[in-house]
Amino acid sequence: MGIFQQNFSYCPKCKELIFLTTLVSWANCQNFQLTTLWRCCHCNLLIFSGSIPPSIANLSNLVELDLSGNNFNGLIPPFHRSGVPNLAYLDLSRNRLSGSIPSSLFTLSTLQTLSLG
Repeated sequence: MGIFQQNFSYCPKCKELIFLTTLVSWANCQNFQLTTLWRCCHCNLLIFSGSIPPSIANLSNLVELDLSGNNFNGLIPPFHRSGVPNLAYLDLSRNRLSGSIPSSLFTLSTLQTLSLG
């Protein structure tokens, strides 16, 4: 299991987060700080579990979000135009999500790809 360096999340100019390993445990990321500067967040095929933090839907510069292939459970957080006005790609597939698809997802005019299966 890899050790997640939480202090890198305080990097003030970081605009992309891309994990290229499956050896990171969500347990090591509990205090991880999301930053509104992020444009891309690709954290697919990891062993993240628990619910998707609602604050991820407020990353105002986010264009791509891929959390596919994890073990997230619970509801899909509502994504609103005011929170993610530039979101074009959202992949939450291959998780254990439940409940209805938030209607707010269908109001995102910039969303081009939505994968929930």
